[in-house]
Amino acid sequence: MINKKILDKTKLIINFFNNSKTDVFTKNSLHSILIDNRLRWNIGGNLSINDFLFFLKQECNLQEIVLKLPDRNINRYVFKSGISPYKIACSIHPAGYFSHYSAMFLNGLTEQIPKSIYFNVEQPEKDSINGCKLTQHQIDEAFSRNIRTTNKVIEYNDYKIYLLSGKQTENLGIISLEENEVEQIQVTNIERTLIDIAVRPNYSGGIYEVLKAYEMAHSYVSINKLSAILEKMNFTYPYHQAIGYYLEKTGKYDKKQLNIIKRFEIKHKFYLTYNMANPKYSETWKLYYPSNF
Repeated sequence: MINKKILDKTKLIINFFNNSKTDVFTKNSLHSILIDNRLRWNIGGNLSINDFLFFLKQECNLQEIVLKLPDRNINRYVFKSGISPYKIACSIHPAGYFSHYSAMFLNGLTEQIPKSIYFNVEQPEKDSINGCKLTQHQIDEAFSRNIRTTNKVIEYNDYKIYLLSGKQTENLGIISLEENEVEQIQVTNIERTLIDIAVRPNYSGGIYEVLKAYEMAHSYVSINKLSAILEKMNFTYPYHQAIGYYLEKTGKYDKKQLNIIKRFEIKHKFYLTYNMANPKYSETWKLYYPSNF
């Protein structure tokens, strides 16, 4: 049964949430709102968060969304229908940002409207492979297998939200974009996006979509800036060879721009993607790529 004191304040509380800058709430955030507004709403100090949630569901159209992961469920609360899946994803972790295919979409680097959303939360820094120098055998072995994909996938309406555990970069190349008039979302910039999608084409619509993104980026991207970000990211594998190959294959980047990437040392043969059968080989970039690409 709902306390009469709070029932008398229903209109006031509905107005509060209608004017809120937030569309997606956690149980903790709603609890904080309850604590901060007890006196203003004059609803007394005995109302628990569970009673408050019951009231909001019954009287204020609060809807609970259960986001299912393999190892746990994540509960979120909304007052409006049709909440953007990007807002839902943002609510999962305050330090996360959109990357790969999502960043392509948000930066205008694809003509598609992806139903897959990629939300990246950086992990603590790890050591490079065995603390040793990279060998050709290690590269050949790694890229002969199928590429790994996350199993942390949330289905929300018609979308799939992939939760990525990214390399620690201290949010290098992350920018804010306006999702609406009052909220901003974090996303990789164009240069960082082009790097990420070359590293993980399976999170980016595949190598053809990656190539298209490189084509669409040519009028906006700074190859000097891309090079600087790439150097700071300090990958174990020589992804600069894949990046250089994509740039050259578009036919839209001049020799000066390509030479910026060629400054990176090319010591090993590398691969555009994983587990390729009968690939072709680029002498310029020492890179294997699918024969039909």
